[in-house]
Amino acid sequence: MRKLIGTLVVGLLILAGVGVMRGWLTISTSADSEKANLGVSVDKEQLKEDAEKLKETVRGAASKLQNADSDPSTVRNNAGTDPSNSGLVLPPDYVPPQ
Repeated sequence: MRKLIGTLVVGLLILAGVGVMRGWLTISTSADSEKANLGVSVDKEQLKEDAEKLKETVRGAASKLQNADSDPSTVRNNAGTDPSNSGLVLPPDYVPPQ
């Protein structure tokens, strides 16, 4: 249980750090003579913009993968069938070193 709580705390700290760096979170302080106030504000618009950018990036990568799979001109090496095959595609004029 202790490890789970520790992992959650570390995860939240990492998320907060990324949030501050990306501009999602802003931390402000103010001090009176007797009190110190700490404020956290969330920029929902910036968060939505970054989420949309991430979605577009993932969609673009997925479409590239789909296009590569459906393109018959793509040379694919089936490394899983031969254990000695490393999966590398070498040029036809390659001569291994002696």
